[in-house]
Amino acid sequence: MLGLILTIAVLAVAYLTVGGVLLGQDSATQFYPWYGFLGEQLRQGRIPEWNPAQFSGAPFAADPQAGWGYFLAMVIFTALPLVAAVVVFLLTHLVLAMTGAYLLARLVGCSPLGAAVAAAGYAGTGVFLGRSPCCPASYELVTWVPIALVGVDLVVRSTTPRGWLGGVSIAGLAISQALAAWIGQGAYYLLIVTGLFFVYRVLIDPPTQRAWGRDGRQRALFLVGGGGAILAAGFGLAAMSVLPRLEFNAVSNVAGGVYSGSGAVEAVVGGSSKEGAIDRFLLPSLYYPGIAAVTLATIGVLVAARRRASRFWLGLAVAAMVLTLPDTTPLHGLLYLLPRMESLHRHYPERVILVAFVGMAMLAGSAASPIRGLSRATRFTSAAVPLGLLGILAIAGTAVPVVAIVTVALASGLWLAVQGSPGMRATAATVCLVVLVAIDGGLALHRLTDSGAPFGGFHRVQIGDDYEPAAAARTLLDWQRDAAPFRYAGYDPSLVTIEDGQTVLYRYQFADPLTRELVVNNRATLLGLEDSQGYNPIQIGRYAAYVAAMNGEPQEYHGADVYPGGLGSPLLDLLNVRYLVTPAWVGAAAGDPFAAAGWPTVADLGTVRIVENPGAMPRAWVVHEAMVVPAADQPTMLAAGSVDPARVALVEDHVPGLPGGGLDATADVTTVVGNDDPDRISVRTETAAPGLLVLSEVAYPAWEATVDGEPTPIVTANGLFRAVPIPAGEHVVELRYRSAAMGWGLAITIATALALLAGLVATALGRWGIRRRWRKAPDSSRGPIDRVPAP
Repeated sequence: MLGLILTIAVLAVAYLTVGGVLLGQDSATQFYPWYGFLGEQLRQGRIPEWNPAQFSGAPFAADPQAGWGYFLAMVIFTALPLVAAVVVFLLTHLVLAMTGAYLLARLVGCSPLGAAVAAAGYAGTGVFLGRSPCCPASYELVTWVPIALVGVDLVVRSTTPRGWLGGVSIAGLAISQALAAWIGQGAYYLLIVTGLFFVYRVLIDPPTQRAWGRDGRQRALFLVGGGGAILAAGFGLAAMSVLPRLEFNAVSNVAGGVYSGSGAVEAVVGGSSKEGAIDRFLLPSLYYPGIAAVTLATIGVLVAARRRASRFWLGLAVAAMVLTLPDTTPLHGLLYLLPRMESLHRHYPERVILVAFVGMAMLAGSAASPIRGLSRATRFTSAAVPLGLLGILAIAGTAVPVVAIVTVALASGLWLAVQGSPGMRATAATVCLVVLVAIDGGLALHRLTDSGAPFGGFHRVQIGDDYEPAAAARTLLDWQRDAAPFRYAGYDPSLVTIEDGQTVLYRYQFADPLTRELVVNNRATLLGLEDSQGYNPIQIGRYAAYVAAMNGEPQEYHGADVYPGGLGSPLLDLLNVRYLVTPAWVGAAAGDPFAAAGWPTVADLGTVRIVENPGAMPRAWVVHEAMVVPAADQPTMLAAGSVDPARVALVEDHVPGLPGGGLDATADVTTVVGNDDPDRISVRTETAAPGLLVLSEVAYPAWEATVDGEPTPIVTANGLFRAVPIPAGEHVVELRYRSAAMGWGLAITIATALALLAGLVATALGRWGIRRRWRKAPDSSRGPIDRVPAP
C-alpha cells in the first residue's frame, strides 16, 4: 500500500513540476525566496535572524512563515539547490500527508485498501493538492493533521511506556511543526481538533486494549497526563520558532493577533455562502473535497455506524462546514470562548476546512473497507443516496456538472462491488476506488491550474531561470560591490490590483516578465540586494506606519510599497533609497516626473531604467541635536519638511550629552564597514563633539550596540531608526542582533528533543527498572472495534 501511495505522490508531483514548477502568488513571492535565504544562511553556519532584503530590514527567524523551526524546510533547502529543493519539498509533504492518513485509517480499523482510499482522498483535496502550487503554509499544516491524530491514538491505545512515549513524541512533533508552519489561525485549529480527538478516544470511544480502566478518575488522570505531555512536547519542540515570534508579534502590525490600522479591512473577510459551500463540493476550487471521496464519505456515514470513530469524523466535518458560514451560530459562540479565537476565525472562517477534511477522508476509507452483515437492500440504498442528493440539487436549480454525476455513479458502483464481491474481485474494485479518488483530485487540480486560478492564477515557471537576476538586478549588484550601502525600490503604479477597496502592487502580476525586471516581490531576498519594499502580512508596526506617512495614504496590510505620493518625500530619503527601478515608459505621455524632480537616469536597460534619488540619505550619519517629539508625530513632521534630519534627530526621550545646534555636521566622518553577516553592522565614526549616530536601519528590540566594545543603549530616532550616542573622537560602533527569545527557544527545543530521545532509548532498552507491562484493562462490554492492529 505504501508503494501505491508513493506512486500517486510521484505522479502528482510530476504534474506540479515537470515542464516548470506550477507556482501561485505566495509560493513565488514569499515562501520559496524565504526558504532559499534560510538554506543559504544555514549552509554558512548562521541562524538567519535578520533579513536586510525586505522592508529596509526585518526579523527573519522570528517571522511566522519564514521556515525557521520548520524542520523540513530547514533540512531540504539547506541540503539542495533551490529548484531541486522545491520538488523534494512538495514530494515529501505529499508522501507524509498520505502516509499519515493511511496510518490513521488503519489505527481506527480500516482495511489496508480502505486506508489507501482515505490517503488518496485526503491528498486529493483542494486544500492539499490544489494549494500545493500556491500556499505552502496551508499544505504544510494539512500534512501534519493526520500525523498528530496518529500520535494521539497511539497514546490512547498504548500498553507500554515506550508506546505511550512514542505517541507523545509523534503528536508533539506534529504540533510543533504546525506551530512552525502557521502559528495563529492554522495551528490553533489543529490544536483544537487534536484535543477533541483525544477526549473522544478516552471518554467516548476507547480502544479495547489500553493501560487504564473505565474508572472516571483514571480517565481524568490519563487525559490530564497524556494531554499535558503532548502539549509539553509540542510547544517544547516548537520553542525555537514560537518564542522569537512572540517577541516579533509584540511590535508588529498585527500585535496580539489583532488586525488594526491599515490592516483593519482584513479583519473580517467573511465566510462562505450556503450556495458557495455547495458549489465547492461539486466544482474545483481550493476547498474542493473531491466528489468521489464525498460520495464514499456519505456512504460511510450510513453504513459505518459506530465503527472506526465515524461519529467523530462526521461531527468534525459538519462542525467545520457550519463554522465556515458567515452567520454566528451557537457553535461559533462556543468556539469564541477560546482566547483570541474570534478575531482569528473571523479573519478568514473558511480556513477551518483545512483541518476538517481528514474526517471526510476517514469516512471514505471506512466505507471502502469491507463491512460485514450488510444486506443487499442496505448496500443498494446506501450507494443510491449520493446520486439522489445530486438529483435534488439539480432539481433545486444548482448547476450539477455532468462529470460530478459520472464520478458519483462510478464511486457508488465500485463501492457495491467492494461490499458485494469476495476475494480478488473486491480487492480489484477497491484498487479501482483508490485510482478513481486520486484521478478525481488530479483532474480537479488540472482544472484549477491555469491563469484563472485565484490570486493572480497558477503559472508554470522555470524557477532556476526566473529567480536569476534580470538586467536591473545585475546592475544593482555590480554597484553594491563598489559603492557605499544603499537601498532600492521597484516602481510601477500601473501594476495594480484592487483588493477590498485597497491598492495592491506587483504580487498579483508575479508571473509578468515586467515584475521580474522591476526586482520586486521579495526577489531581493534571494539576490542579496536591499529592498525598501516587500510582501509579507507581518511587518514591524513602526515601519507600516512610516510608509503610510511617506505615501500619504495607507495600503493593504501585506505590502509596504512606494506609491506616487511617496516620491520625493523626505521619508523616502531617510530610508536610504538611492535608486528606483521603473519601466522605461513611465511618465513618457505627460513628461518625465523623475527628470522634473532632478532624478537622473543612471542606467537605461531597455524595458526598464534605473533613476537615482539625489536626496537619499547615507546609511549612517551624525547629528548633534535632538528634539523630543511623541513617536506618532515624528514621521508627520519629517514628511512635512519642518525638520532637517541631517542636523536634528527626533527622539522620544531626552538624550544627554548632546551639545545642541550650531555645529557643522558635515565635518563628521562615518564609514559603514563592509560585512556579509546580516546580523551585524560596524560603523567607524570621527567627530569633534559628542553626537548621535543615526543609522538608516529599522529599530527592533533585539539589536544591541557597543561603542569601542562597551555596551551602549540604542535610541529610536525619527520614528523608526536605530541611533547610538557616541562621544567625541574616533570610535567603532558595532550593532549585533541578539535575541534573548531565540536563545531561550533554542535551549528549550534542544532540551525537549533530548528528553524525548532519552526516554525512547531508555524504555526501548528496558532501563529505569520498568520491566512489567502496563496494566491492561480490556472492556468486554464494548463492540468489536479496533480489531485491526496498529501497523
